[in-house]
Amino acid sequence: MAMEMQVKALGSPNILPRVHRRILEFLNSAGRPGDLMEATQTASHNHSRHRTAQPIFDERLARTVFDHRESLGAYGFHDLRQLLEIDGLTSAHIHALHEHFGPAAYGQWRVLDYNTRHPDGRPMDVAHVALLHTGKVLFIPADYQNQGWPTPIWDPADETSPRFEYPLLNPDYALFCGGHSFLSDGRLLVVGGGGDRNVTPEAVAGFKFDPVALTWTRTVGDMHHGYRWYPTVVTLGDFRSLITCGDGQGDMEVYNEATDRFDDITGDSRGFPNLYPGFHLLPNHTVFYSRTGWGTAGAMPATPDNESGFFSFAPPVAGSSSGTWTNITPAATNRVKGMSVTLLQAMSTNIRVLVVGGASSTDNDTYETIDVSNLSPSSTWNMPKPMPDKQSRRQCNAVLLPDGTVFVSGGIDTLFSPCALYLPDRDDWLPMERMLYIRTYHSVSLLLPSGKVMVAGGDGTPQIEIFSPPYLFHGPRPVISSAPQTVRHGENFHIDTREADAIAKVVLVRPMAVTHQTDTEQRVIELSFSRVPDHGGRLQVVAPDGAFPHSLAPQGYYMLFILNRDGVPSEASWIALASPRRFTVLDRTPIASHKRNDDHMELWVVDAFGTVRGNWWNGTWHAWYALPNPGVRFPPRGHLAVLGRHEDHMEVFGISDDGVLRHIWWDGTNWQQWGTLGAPAPGLPPGAPLAVRSRFRDHMEVWVVAADGQVHGIWWDGTNWQGWYALPGAIFPAGAPFAVHCRHDDHMEIWGIDGTGTLRGNWWNGNWNGWYSLPTPANGFSLVPGGHLATLGRYEDHMEVWTIGTDDRLHGVWWDGNWQPWYTLPGPFSFPPGAPLEVLSRNDDYMEIWCVGDDDRLHGVWWNGSWEPWYTVGPMPIPERTPLATLSRNDDHMEVWCVAPDDPRPFMRTVHGVWWDGSWKPFYWLR
Repeated sequence: MAMEMQVKALGSPNILPRVHRRILEFLNSAGRPGDLMEATQTASHNHSRHRTAQPIFDERLARTVFDHRESLGAYGFHDLRQLLEIDGLTSAHIHALHEHFGPAAYGQWRVLDYNTRHPDGRPMDVAHVALLHTGKVLFIPADYQNQGWPTPIWDPADETSPRFEYPLLNPDYALFCGGHSFLSDGRLLVVGGGGDRNVTPEAVAGFKFDPVALTWTRTVGDMHHGYRWYPTVVTLGDFRSLITCGDGQGDMEVYNEATDRFDDITGDSRGFPNLYPGFHLLPNHTVFYSRTGWGTAGAMPATPDNESGFFSFAPPVAGSSSGTWTNITPAATNRVKGMSVTLLQAMSTNIRVLVVGGASSTDNDTYETIDVSNLSPSSTWNMPKPMPDKQSRRQCNAVLLPDGTVFVSGGIDTLFSPCALYLPDRDDWLPMERMLYIRTYHSVSLLLPSGKVMVAGGDGTPQIEIFSPPYLFHGPRPVISSAPQTVRHGENFHIDTREADAIAKVVLVRPMAVTHQTDTEQRVIELSFSRVPDHGGRLQVVAPDGAFPHSLAPQGYYMLFILNRDGVPSEASWIALASPRRFTVLDRTPIASHKRNDDHMELWVVDAFGTVRGNWWNGTWHAWYALPNPGVRFPPRGHLAVLGRHEDHMEVFGISDDGVLRHIWWDGTNWQQWGTLGAPAPGLPPGAPLAVRSRFRDHMEVWVVAADGQVHGIWWDGTNWQGWYALPGAIFPAGAPFAVHCRHDDHMEIWGIDGTGTLRGNWWNGNWNGWYSLPTPANGFSLVPGGHLATLGRYEDHMEVWTIGTDDRLHGVWWDGNWQPWYTLPGPFSFPPGAPLEVLSRNDDYMEIWCVGDDDRLHGVWWNGSWEPWYTVGPMPIPERTPLATLSRNDDHMEVWCVAPDDPRPFMRTVHGVWWDGSWKPFYWLR
């Protein structure tokens, strides 16, 4: 009976065939009994696996097993059940072997049942991958011939059913063979590319991918050094991205988030024989070159570059446009087509770089490290050490895991190639389970929020493989029950978890954006923490600092993991890391404005990290403040709307990241907490424009174009918010802006430009009367679907609406009891079709309109019985399509605000204003 139970245990599905095979390989490869004593128990120590000194087989049993195997003939054991024929060997030994050779020691691969794919389901080869802060994965396909292949967005949360999305609009050219890194707001910047070499020499710009809107946007400016193919991009800590190389050139430039343009870097005298040179941003803002890269494209060996170096920005390093290269002691090993990663020493200033593999089969079975904490010309790489599995690796993938280890896969031209795990604290390696497919040229790999590793790509290999590291088999996972969505550098913050007493490590992990074995983003940053007294489920954690420009942990999104004493990580919680040093908004951020009385003005914006910030004037401007924000985050560049029912009331509305309409109000003394007004059934686009009005003291109404393209509204009757309603009969682009006006207490009218480019209106006089179409322009211009509108009424029997047409001109239409024909305001300036514009009226006989032109300047035009010529407001450069806000405190005052670059530091963005009291004053900024 005992034997029968043991045999039944061996048939358990817990022993996978691949584990069974590893055990048999071990037993059958032993050349002597002592070799069988090398199988040891596994344990957890200092959050990383190691082998204990206790063997599974003692000397006597090892001899018995060896002899029994020899008696079975040349092929030895072929089934683990044969072990139970040996006296003294029990199922406990079998289970110990399973622990030694099973997933808890080797991890486990899974091949998904679906491939990376085109929208029509055809398999798609991918060569770039980036983990977005939504938790989804962006693929860029290997579009060699610039055929306009879309960029799939994959949701890895479901490993069974394929969940792919595709942007509606794709970049002007293929991004294949471009370089990329993340911007501070979580968008992905991709520069250059163009497909195969010289297929698209016009790949001279950058494209930014918005993970929330799923849209690609081209940079305003083009790169200064033209076509870049195989470039490297590094996110710096000062809201810029460093770009170098591309088709063999070493010229460097930076992309500036604030201006959406590129600027030269001087002093970059070093040439690079490598394409995709391996760059790493160090905590002191120095950029280290690891001598990895590609030499020439393709899968074949390449000329080595044995001289690493570092680039030091000239002081002050933040925003610096110059610097110098310093070479270090040359190394002997060819690391072209290897991969390098940065290893940050836990809780110390010690930093190393690890490089694995290379192009030359004579020495690419080695790895080496270098201490880059204090670089100098005499700095040198440590001597190369052999990989324990003695495998040559070219174009392998290296992924940093939350526990600080490095998982290495691919780079070997055979099926079932071995993988390995590097233990930085011990400078040692452990073998991992073999992967099924060949992953070399164009293969990609990254860490997922689940703590697993995804591998995809490789020419002709559309399959997705998922690796579960050993730590996922070491017991239950801790759970983060709550954590903030945004923290500032150096700030204390709380993590709630039921396992607080068992937590041994808290880390931030920068999401990867990798191609061609080049990733400049990877870093695992261990945070100091303590348990909050008298609160058993709470940790107090300190966000990384390092001082501005925060090169230790650049601004942006990170995965937050907690790990228990067994080294088991939680699922990741996403967190945005922001600088506490200044108020920061993104370019083209909308501003909401309100006047309580003639001596008070107030502004609100969503800052770069999703917090609503306000500033107010009562004779002087004050410091920016944050509205109470527990667990509420809005999309950067999200729209806000504001109204006041009376002088001691202000209410701010916005659609948060989760697609919910939120509101917060001021009661004359304090701001209350954010409340929720929900969403209509079709759903609301996060950050979408809103229109709000209060017809009298006990009324407020809010409208938005929902995901179904219809206008939906919700209203307050003085006591309660009523339910959502829809205004059917007109379809607009989801989240489109529109305009609203009240002629008197019993009238409301709204307008928008529908999907056909027709201006539509609807009005209420106790009931909504249905949508009407305003006269279609007959003089050769058309309107932009979803284009911006501006409206006002000078008195009760007047309404006027304006927009920028497809002819780049301002057009208007007005009502005086009947709608009059469209008219055009010609002038010397052109404007982007459908661009934001603002209007105000200082009195019944006056109207003034402003818009940012194609020349990046603010222009205005005014009416006092007839339209006067266009004029320019000051020399301030303002990016086209920048939203504006306006107010007039009295008949002799007008003020306009927008987001523009801070001078003299071009990477700064904040709110700028300009005002008129009979003449226009210079621009000022609100820091």
